[in-house]
Amino acid sequence: VSKKLLAGAEFSLYTDEQCKNLLQKVTSNEDGIAEFPNVDLPNGTTKLYLKETKAPKNYELDDAVYTLSISTRFTR
Repeated sequence: VSKKLLAGAEFSLYTDEQCKNLLQKVTSNEDGIAEFPNVDLPNGTTKLYLKETKAPKNYELDDAVYTLSISTRFTR
C-alpha cells in the first residue's frame, strides 16, 4: 500500500454501502487531489461511501469502500 498521491484515479461517492446509488464521480487531478464539488446531499444523510472506481495506468484498483461521516452545524 502506497501513500503516494496519484493523478488519474477515479473515485465515486455513494449514499449506500452497497455502492449502487451514485452521487458523483470525479478523477484526481495532476496533484493527486480528488474533490467532489457541489454535492447535493439527500435530507438526513449522515454517511456517504467512497470507492475508487478506476485506478491510474499501471496501478491496482483499491476495491475497499470507505465510510465518511457527515456532520452539519448551523450557525446564525
